[in-house]
Amino acid sequence: MRKTLYTTIGLFTLILAACASSATPTSTAPSPAPEVSAPATEIPATESAAAPTQASADAPASEVSFASDVMPIFEKSCNKCHGIDQIKEGLDMTSYEKLMEGSFNGEVVVLGNADESMLVELIAKGKMPKRGDKLTDGQLQIIKDWVNAGAPNN
Repeated sequence: MRKTLYTTIGLFTLILAACASSATPTSTAPSPAPEVSAPATEIPATESAAAPTQASADAPASEVSFASDVMPIFEKSCNKCHGIDQIKEGLDMTSYEKLMEGSFNGEVVVLGNADESMLVELIAKGKMPKRGDKLTDGQLQIIKDWVNAGAPNN
């Protein structure tokens, strides 16, 4: 048994010594990058390697207009309960000024911060609108972009 143990330890020591002697020494000078040739691929005419990427949720791709982008969403999905037939929770969404007054619960839009805005939170969680179709991801993104841009009255 001892002989097997000594033999195993000896072999292990030889392997470690061989590995240590074959290790490449580290150098402070950078080594040149190896050339890598990528396989040639064809990109169809409809696609481009320089295609624009989708903007992040924090940075709007372009300026969002309250009057032409945001208000039409409110008119279609929100104003019946928040301004036309009734003003639920004290929130009137029929104009920029009335929206910015907030609701019985306080402000609903935190300028420049969609993540902290009650308006965005309730829409994102699917709690609003209560009646009718929920807003699409695209509609929600328009509202987020507008709030993150400072919710301008434009």
